[in-house]
This record gives sequence, structure tokens and C-alpha cells, in this order.
Amino acid sequence: SDLDAISIDYLVVDKPKTAPEFQDASRFYSYMLDHLLRHVVTSEPCAGADKIIVITDTIPVKKKRQLTERKIRRAFTAMAPPGRQFTILHHDSRSHYGLQVADYCSWAVYRKLQRGDSTYFDKIASAVRKKLEIYRSVESRFYQSVPSTR
Repeated sequence: SDLDAISIDYLVVDKPKTAPEFQDASRFYSYMLDHLLRHVVTSEPCAGADKIIVITDTIPVKKKRQLTERKIRRAFTAMAPPGRQFTILHHDSRSHYGLQVADYCSWAVYRKLQRGDSTYFDKIASAVRKKLEIYRSVESRFYQSVPSTR
């Protein structure tokens, strides 16, 4: 199948269970990025890699781009074995097939989890390797979910 060449790991966050100190967007996304990178960098497919390339969508605001790069570098440095190289690239998602694939996969997961429509997820399900769930075992809710308006 066409999906034999890729594997999909996705992160699901039950946002209402996020403690107040992590609800600030910058802290929230930094924490989730750390969690996802820790999983990816230490996963079997990356274990034997000499170099890892992180590709993000273009971040037009220089300060945000630099902040994102610092967070990625800090997380990577803390988790990767010594000597492992990595590069961060920024591409416009409209012109990078890898980012388009990631966007489609994210959208398919969203449709399944938020709307109960697994039509598109079923098309990529054979490539799903890991579903990471943040706060799954947490009972407390710090605020109520707002229904999606999409």
C-alpha cells in the first residue's frame, strides 16, 4: 500500500483537564511539544538515525519562529543521545508534501474524535503506529469543553 512508507503517531489532549498553570498557550504548546518530541526522538524508527530533521510550517513572525526553534532545540538536546544531529526547517505547508500529509492526518484524527466521522481516518488507519493520550487518566476538569463550531 502507499502507506507502507509512513508511520503516524498522534497526540490527543483533553484540554479541559489541563491544570490552570499550563493553560497559557505558550506553556501549553511547549509542554505538548516536549511530550511529542520525547516520544518521537526515543522511538524505534529514530533510534538508529544519525540525524533527525524537524520540519514546521512557515512561522512568519521572527520572534515566534525563534521561540519555537529554541523550544525544539532545548527538548531535543535534553532527550537525544549525545552526538545525534538535528536540523529544523521551515517550509510553507502549501508547497511541502510532508506537511500536507501531516495536515490531512491531523484533520482525519480531528474528524474521528470530534465528530465521530471515521471515514477519513479509516483511510490512514493502517499507518497509525501510536496514539498518545495526555490526561487520559486524570479525573479533574478545570473547565467545561466548548463544542466545536467547525
